[in-house]
Amino acid sequence: MSPPQKDVRVWRPFIVRIILPSLFAITLFVAVIFFLILPSLEKSMMSAKREMIKELSIAAWSIIDKAENLEKNGSLSRSQAQEQALLYIQYLRYGDEIKDYFWVMDLTPRMLMHPYRSDLIGKDLNSYTDQEGRRLFVDFVRIAKASGDGYVQYFWESKDEPARLVPKLSYVKNFEPWGWIIGTGIYLDDVRLEIRSLTNRLLGSSLAITLVIASLLFVITRESMKIEARRQENEARLREAGEKYKTLVEASTEGVMMIIDQQIIYANKILERISGYSEREIIDLGLADLIVPGPLPGPGISRVSEILSLREQGQLEVLIRHKCGTTFDALLSVSPIEMGGRQGVILIIKDISTQKQIDKELGSRQEKFEHLTDNIAIGVFRTTFGDQEVLVEANPAAARIFGMASREELFSLTLKQLFTDPAKYQLFVQTLRTEGRVSDMILDHSQPGGARLTLSLTGVVVCNESGRQAYCDGLVEDITERYRREQEREGLLSELQASLLFQNEPIHRAHAVAIPCCQLDTSIELAARFMVHAGSSAILVQADGQREPIGILTDNDIRERVVAAGLPSSAAVSTIMSAPLIGISADALVFEGIVKMLENRVDHLLVRDATGAYYRVISAKNLLKNQQYILTKLISDIERIESPLQLAELRDRLPRLVQRLFDSAPDARNLTRIISAVAEAIMRKCLLLAVDQLGQPPCRFAFMALGSVGREEQTLVTDQDNALIYEDVDSASADSTADYFHAMGELVCTWLDQAGYALCKGEVMAKNPKWCQPVSVWEEYFRTWVSAMEPADLLDTKIFFDFRWVYGDQELVDNLRGYLHELTAKRPLFFYHLAQNCLQSKPPLNIFKNIVVESSGEHREKFSIKKAMTPLVDYTRIYALRYGIGQTNTFARFRQLLAKGHLSDKECQELTMVYKYLLELRFKHQILALGENREPDNYINPKLVTEMEQVLLREALVQVADFQTKMGFDFKQV
Repeated sequence: MSPPQKDVRVWRPFIVRIILPSLFAITLFVAVIFFLILPSLEKSMMSAKREMIKELSIAAWSIIDKAENLEKNGSLSRSQAQEQALLYIQYLRYGDEIKDYFWVMDLTPRMLMHPYRSDLIGKDLNSYTDQEGRRLFVDFVRIAKASGDGYVQYFWESKDEPARLVPKLSYVKNFEPWGWIIGTGIYLDDVRLEIRSLTNRLLGSSLAITLVIASLLFVITRESMKIEARRQENEARLREAGEKYKTLVEASTEGVMMIIDQQIIYANKILERISGYSEREIIDLGLADLIVPGPLPGPGISRVSEILSLREQGQLEVLIRHKCGTTFDALLSVSPIEMGGRQGVILIIKDISTQKQIDKELGSRQEKFEHLTDNIAIGVFRTTFGDQEVLVEANPAAARIFGMASREELFSLTLKQLFTDPAKYQLFVQTLRTEGRVSDMILDHSQPGGARLTLSLTGVVVCNESGRQAYCDGLVEDITERYRREQEREGLLSELQASLLFQNEPIHRAHAVAIPCCQLDTSIELAARFMVHAGSSAILVQADGQREPIGILTDNDIRERVVAAGLPSSAAVSTIMSAPLIGISADALVFEGIVKMLENRVDHLLVRDATGAYYRVISAKNLLKNQQYILTKLISDIERIESPLQLAELRDRLPRLVQRLFDSAPDARNLTRIISAVAEAIMRKCLLLAVDQLGQPPCRFAFMALGSVGREEQTLVTDQDNALIYEDVDSASADSTADYFHAMGELVCTWLDQAGYALCKGEVMAKNPKWCQPVSVWEEYFRTWVSAMEPADLLDTKIFFDFRWVYGDQELVDNLRGYLHELTAKRPLFFYHLAQNCLQSKPPLNIFKNIVVESSGEHREKFSIKKAMTPLVDYTRIYALRYGIGQTNTFARFRQLLAKGHLSDKECQELTMVYKYLLELRFKHQILALGENREPDNYINPKLVTEMEQVLLREALVQVADFQTKMGFDFKQV
């Protein structure tokens, strides 16, 4: 009975999967031909025939129409025209046998012309009927009168056998001028015969195709049945062999696994128990997921794939990962097998972890130790020690410190993956190999969530019985806060030392200056003019005939006693001056001067010389400039570093330093110069380090700052804007020179990014080959920009007109600026285009002079103070280019435009005050964010500033708009 069952198993799937679908396809093919294609073909042919007789009748009708035209133009009489038309139509023929014809009758009806039925000519045809009693000629007249043309089906004598009547379809058309009807027809039997012939040919072709398909199906089915029979036979043999092996392994006392073609097909119950996985889970995982990756302690075996390819019996020790995440040592016995021509292995897995130095006493101590490590804040861990250090044990604190949700997640990593700095990892491992231990290594670690920690790492190597380094036991501690406090303490000590050094200097070295004098009856307005002209914050007041001053008038006095009190500026200075004067010896120390100011609540001291005479004045502002000594130390520290990785630490000091300077002397002009000076120092250091790494440059070059750094107006929120220029070299060395400077730009910009100066989103950096070019290319750039045909062409190039030398050969930068001034002097249209471009940056005010804020997005209900300042930057830039001014700083450009006569004193003061106010408001917003531990930005919510600040801000923006309007009038296109 076995063979028939086998045949049934073979036939059943083929009948269902191959034969039945094929028969269905053939049946569907035939049905489509008979029920879709043939009816459609018959209908199409009949329609074509109907259209044919219609077109032929119209052609014959045109003959009558032409004859009627001859009648109209007088060429023929009507009788002559009709006779000629009938004569032409009588001999018209068509069809395969040239027997089909046309006939003509009138509306009586009376036959006028018929090629084959002369007996009907001239007769009244009202009573003429076909074999079915149809009065066909009457129907012709009815259709012609009703619609002008149409079809009529009837019976008529055959053209070959006149005695036999056959169905015919005629088309008739009325010729209204003469009352004639012309017609022709087709024999329906001929059409059906033609359709039947075409159908027979189609059926013959379809039958031939069907027979070919059936033959191919038979061949394919027969061959597939043979293949299926062999496959089932092999499966049966494999199943039988598998049952034999399974019987053997089930009787084993060790874990057994069967692998065929590198695929696990069986695992016994013992293996399920020792691994924690079910048989199904083991099969789904695979051997590579059970064995911990890394070098295996066996001769010549380093990967799991090599275990599966062994062709000889052998044993080796491996580390097996348990389902819960832990691992255990196991002895792996490998026996190669062959089943059904397929290669495989049987693995016998024995848990030997209990054999490795475990006893009751050590077990008890280990339990206490694990309890201790699970409840301390210091991380304790163990790794294997080989080509890869895989974590095999860890306490909860270690998982928490490394940023893992659980210990099991930590076990999936190697020790190398926990090091942010590869160099630190190499140092750690190398020290362990050579010295056997590493103590308190400080390293930076980035957790998966993004948190950055400072860790202290200690490790010691543990050897096995043979003396081979097997494990690394380690301790890890989070010392982020402690390390930060130590760094801050060291920085504070340095700052205090610098402050003490300054405060112990003689006061005559602390920026004491000569100030103007006036008489008691001098008006406040005139005294203020003296102060402005001398650039002084105070003026001494003298009595007539006396050399020694008796009082002092300061900026504070004017604000508090004149402006705030509403006192007229025409009043005498004697009414508001401060007296008596507070003096101090020139040899006194700075801290003594500070104490005296605090005690007397004054902000100016008169400095006496050795004779006791007053010769200088020092302000509280100048005494508090000791903070800038801290800046000097910061720049000095930058110059002393040896690795670019140290720059970020020094750069991080800057925000707090700026914050202290702003609190003590909120002069935005000084702050931007300080921040820009630090940025320049870092750029210069990066360039020096790049030269050390790349070697001496092949030619002269210069590194240029652009944008806010180029204008020395950098704030706490900025990115990189820089470029590199080098002299032209010969073509032989052009490529190598370009490669050198491109590599320099890449290094410098990357190091600046690591130091905290973000990469420019617009790629305006020296690392971009486009902005690292020789002199000739830069000249071509500026020539193209200055020759721009449209304002939009300058949209992304304004930043390049604020370039400033930072490092290298300054002559290259100076020459480039001179070349730019030559270009602009010759192209007045450039200024129009640049002005039109600048006018696109409007201050954030609406027509009601209210501040416009963003209505959606990340900065909703806020406005950009940076964009509010942009019109003033644009204003000074365009006039600086127009007047050939080389200064890039906005405040310096104001002064230069005053000197050039473009600005009046009043306009220069207004612009300076407006820009200074906006800059200070920007700093205040950023420093407030620092105090609240937020990331500084340039977006201000006007509702969060005081009412007075809102008023001043609106007035400042109105003045910005006024100057922008003036610029629009100055640069009208001619």
